Amino acid sequence: MLFVPAYWPFFKSGELRRFDYTAPDTPSFTSVFSYDKGSDSMLYNNYDSAGTWLNKWFYQYRPGFGVAEWRDDYPGNKKVV
Repeated sequence: MLFVPAYWPFFKSGELRRFDYTAPDTPSFTSVFSYDKGSDSMLYNNYDSAGTWLNKWFYQYRPGFGVAEWRDDYPGNKKVV
């Protein structure tokens, strides 16, 4: 399942958006969305309910292909503020 905001791929500012997800059958987590200018991608970082960084995902729209996604789990140990 992709948690990509409806306004993407038009989201190209320095703005950060935070979304908190809760469901009865899965652990709660927080995603912080932003735009990564270097890769021209939608970037989001996921954090667990304690604010510990879990992983980073990049989503890039490629004409004729669609949305490409990849994950980066380095360096870790970040806290959401």
